[in-house]
Formats: sequence, structure tokens, C-alpha cells
Amino acid sequence: MISKRQIAALFVCSMIPYLMGNAQISLLPLYLQRLGADPSSNGLSLAVIELALAAGTFSSGWIANRVGRHKQILAGAALFSFPFSFLMSEVTNINLLLLLLGVGWFLGGLALGILNILVGMMAGENERGKVFGILGLSAGVGTMIGAVMAGNLVEHWDFPTMFKVVACAQLLLPLAALQLNTRDLKRSHPQGVVRRQPWNAMGGVFFVLMTIGIIVNGSTVVAAFGRPLLMDQTRFDANSIASVSAFAGAVSIPVPLIVGWLSDRIGRYRLLILCCLMVAFSVALHALASSLWHFWAVAAIGTGNPASIAILSALVTDLAPADVLEKSLAWVVGGVWLGGVVGFLFTGYVVEQFGLTISFLLGGALPLLGVLLLVVMRSALHPRASRQESVL
Repeated sequence: MISKRQIAALFVCSMIPYLMGNAQISLLPLYLQRLGADPSSNGLSLAVIELALAAGTFSSGWIANRVGRHKQILAGAALFSFPFSFLMSEVTNINLLLLLLGVGWFLGGLALGILNILVGMMAGENERGKVFGILGLSAGVGTMIGAVMAGNLVEHWDFPTMFKVVACAQLLLPLAALQLNTRDLKRSHPQGVVRRQPWNAMGGVFFVLMTIGIIVNGSTVVAAFGRPLLMDQTRFDANSIASVSAFAGAVSIPVPLIVGWLSDRIGRYRLLILCCLMVAFSVALHALASSLWHFWAVAAIGTGNPASIAILSALVTDLAPADVLEKSLAWVVGGVWLGGVVGFLFTGYVVEQFGLTISFLLGGALPLLGVLLLVVMRSALHPRASRQESVL
């Protein structure tokens, strides 16, 4: 069992990257637009940032396996990122800004990847859904605080002030990381337990889970990129635009914890399908939104995305052999951020060619493919259970 003190430290370590990332990106499409970026360039710029996040998460398994000093990696990533984050306030050149953001988001991805690995190694089989849900809860808290900070700082001061304050906030992460006890880390799977794998250990099942993460987060990014542009077209101010992300973060706070807890008791597959469907409806309904409460409502439905990340992490930990757990978690969670790259590139191109409405409708259709993949994977892993459910 993980102690409450350890959970609190993990919570803060996870919250800070989400706070920083959402503070920076909630209004970034508007900032890049003001610096002269067109929709395609805007989408490409955001895709580069998301690619850095994915690369950091992918590298976390390799780094953790070779270095082994998990909390030192966490603290070092935040400290090394600080000057790059602070310098964002001093530049107006898009390429230089993207370089600084890329370094910061790479290190943020590294930190989040290490955190998922720590939970996978610390949590017991009957509590890992709950603990991964707590990390998902921290994402909601970080999203809410980051969006509120961004909206108010930009509305009352400017973007450079926002970048400075957010950079200073990340110094809480090293303090929290030092509270973690990593001396007695053990693999979460007992020795001698053999997991049935219908495909190779790093083959089909993990490729499917990674693809689901790419699809679901890629769909969410369509809304994250398109919503500020749509709201700006309809004359909403920066505070109102950021308030949607803040509201979504507030609503999503308990969702990953509840869904993670439920997944420990009633299974992960059905709940993951439900999360995919929530994301699909949320993104597609942006095409009909016009009032502020409309945007709040569809953002609330989109809370299926952080919940899906928690369930994906728990499912990987259930299925992965102990000797590839770190790599499996890093790659599947990294795939979630890789979905952001695909989503930003897709949205930037489609917005420029066909407009925002078509972008939202196409983005909403993507998670339905994830549902299909999940059903096929579950049938392959648990054929007997699938046949029994079909009879019922």
C-alpha cells in the first residue's frame, strides 16, 4: 500500500506539469496568432511542442531503467526547465519561443513519464486504478489552476507576466519530489507470475493501447486548438476563453479518481469505452456551441480524456510483464502525447482548408475508432468473457 504522504507528494509532482502546460497552452493559439502565425503554422507550432512532450515521456522508460534515481530525475527536470520557461517572457520570435517551449515540454513529459513508472512500481494490483486516478485528479486540479492563472494574468497584465509566474510555480515540483521514498521500490508484479500474452510483450496489445491513447488525445486536441479560435471569432475575451479550460479542470477533478476506483472493481474495458464516447461527443458538439455555457458544457463532457489516461496506465500495468513495465508505461503514455502532435497537425490543416465546424465533426469521429480497437483487443485477450457477454 502507498502511504498518504507518498500519494500527496505524487499528487503535487503530477499537478505542476499540468498547471504549467495548461497555463501556457490555453491561450497559446491566440498568442501565436498575434505574433503572425496562420492556422496551419499555428497547428504546426503546437504540434512541435506536443512532440517534445511525447519525446520526453518516451525517453522516461529508457532513462529510468539506466539511471534508476527517480526522484532525482524529477527534481532535476524541473530545475533545468526553469530558466527556459522564464525566458519565454523575453522573446517574441516564434521560432525561439517554440524552442524554449519544446525544451520545457520535453522535461515535463520526462517528469510525467517517471511519475507513471513510479506508480506502476509502487501500487498493488487492487489499488493501482485508484492511484492512477489520483494522478488523473491532479491533472484536473493543475488544468483548473493553470487556466485561471493564464486568463487573469493575460487579461490584467500580459503574456510575458504569465510566462514568468508559471515558470516560478514549477519550483514546487523539486520540493515535492524530495518527499518521495524510492529506496524500497519493487516491481508491482510478483515474481513467478506469468501474464498470458497473445502477442509479443511489446507487440500487438501495447501497440493497440498506444494507438487508443493517440486517437483519444488527438481528438481532444482538436477541441483544445479550435475552441480558442472559435471563441475569439465570436468576441469572447481572454478571461472567458481561459474560463472554459478552468471549468473543465474543476469538473474533471473527481472523475479520474472515481473512474479509476470503479475500474479496480468492475473492470477497465467498459469504463475506457465510456471515456472514448464522452470525448467523441464533447469534440463534435463544439460545432454547435455559441454561448459561454455551451462551451462549458461540452468541456465538462470532455473529462473522459484524463479519466481514459488513468485507465490506460492501470491497464498497461495489469498486462505488462515486470521486466518491460517501465518501457511499456513510458511508450503507452507517450503515445497519448503523440496524439497531440497528430491532433494539432490535423486541426491546423483542416481549419485552414475546411473551417472549424468540419474540424470538430471529424475530430469527434476519431474516438469511435478507439472503441472499435478496444473491443477487438478485449475479444482477443478474454475470448470467453466476450462470448458470455454477447449471450447475455
